This record gives sequence, C-alpha cells and structure tokens, in this order.
Amino acid sequence: MVVQTPTPVCPKPPPSRPNPLNPDIFAVLLGPLRAVTYVLLHGGLAAALGSMWAAGWPWSASVLAGAALRMSGQLGYLLLSSVTMNENLFAVMLANVHNLLVRIAAGRRAGG
Repeated sequence: MVVQTPTPVCPKPPPSRPNPLNPDIFAVLLGPLRAVTYVLLHGGLAAALGSMWAAGWPWSASVLAGAALRMSGQLGYLLLSSVTMNENLFAVMLANVHNLLVRIAAGRRAGG
C-alpha cells in the first residue's frame, strides 16, 4: 500500500490594501492644489530617501541629496503659491530678508 502525502494548499494572499499615500486620495480630500504642495514638500523627499536607503547609498550622500530635494520642493511650493495668489512671493521674501539683515546690522552697531 502506497501512502500519498497530501500536497500543501497555499493560502490565498491577503487582499492588497490601498496605498495610504495615494495622491488621488489627497486630491479628493484636500483638493488638487493642496495635494500638489504636499507632494512637493514631503512626497519627493520621502520617495528619494527611501530609494537611496534601499540602494545602500552612504549616509552623507543621502543627507545632501535630501537637502537639495527639500530645497527644490520649497522653491516649487513658493512658485506654486506665487502663481495661485498672483503675487511675487520671491520679491516679498527677499525684501523681508533684507529688512531683517538691516535691523540686525543696526542693532549690532547700536550695541557696540
């Protein structure tokens, strides 16, 4: 008499859950403009740092690349905000930085 071992039955994989960071969800819940600014400020940086970590990049290169991506995301956010508000926010920002530096210089001269 030959005894056959039962073949193992592989269970079905669990149903895939939707990606919690799906840009479509952000576009519906927060509006398309807010979704784009979220991706500019956080999404690109998170994706890049995750892929660099998975690829085994050195820590210092990842930090430098992350800083450059964050800066480009901030500039993109500022550009998008300037377009939507119909205001040159770069000029406003530079004028405020200039005024701050003038006040600091005046305070240092006055303080000796």
